[in-house]
Amino acid sequence: MGGYIITERINEIMEQAREAIRGGVLTLLLQPIVNLQNGEVLGYEALARGPKDGSVYEASVLTWAVERAGCEKEFCEEVVRLSMKTKAAKLPRGIKVFINLDHVPLDDMDAVLHRHVEEYGIDRSEVVFEITERLWGNTSGLTMLIPKIVRSLQRYGYRVAMDDLATAMDMAIALTNRPDYVKLDMFCVNRIMSNREFREKVSNWVKHFSEVGIKTIAEGVDDWKKVEVLEGMGISYGQGYLIGIPSRDPVE
Repeated sequence: MGGYIITERINEIMEQAREAIRGGVLTLLLQPIVNLQNGEVLGYEALARGPKDGSVYEASVLTWAVERAGCEKEFCEEVVRLSMKTKAAKLPRGIKVFINLDHVPLDDMDAVLHRHVEEYGIDRSEVVFEITERLWGNTSGLTMLIPKIVRSLQRYGYRVAMDDLATAMDMAIALTNRPDYVKLDMFCVNRIMSNREFREKVSNWVKHFSEVGIKTIAEGVDDWKKVEVLEGMGISYGQGYLIGIPSRDPVE
């Protein structure tokens, strides 16, 4: 009986994810990414959420349900569409929109991207696709395809970030793939704050990134001490609750 109830609940959550995508009721929250030296806004990360009164509102549940339901392609396309619509309506020229690519339909991703970018008249250089660890991590089975994905997106004029970097190995993978941005996750940032030896190692990686034109973004920036330390390491940009919480509208 218990197993049946659990199965029914899982099916219900998957169906909520499908309905949110197909019914056009996904929403986007915007979280600012700013220059740590002068506070200028580089762009906003577009964070997809399900209906607030449903079970798939939180990002982790929504992502899990999308994957379990096998509707990754539809989800990816709807997030891109919403991001372009939001960029056109709310973000001025020069301000970038960062979009997570957890799920990439490699067979026709180009068509999915271009269609909505062109529909809303967005400058491709202001669109940054974040390749998450779900794709570039060793467990994804797609590691060998990451250079192709990065080069393809850049060739079409988009910018690329590699997200979720936490270890020296992650940083080596990122350097090899030459994205435009790398994002250090909050666990990496917390370790920087608590471990001087690790901080020095990351500082060296930041220098390597800078030498080849890769800009570093630190996530999880939630206090001024982190800003001071990260800026001192040469990290260009920050994102986190100190800077701005995810919201429907950009910061004033």
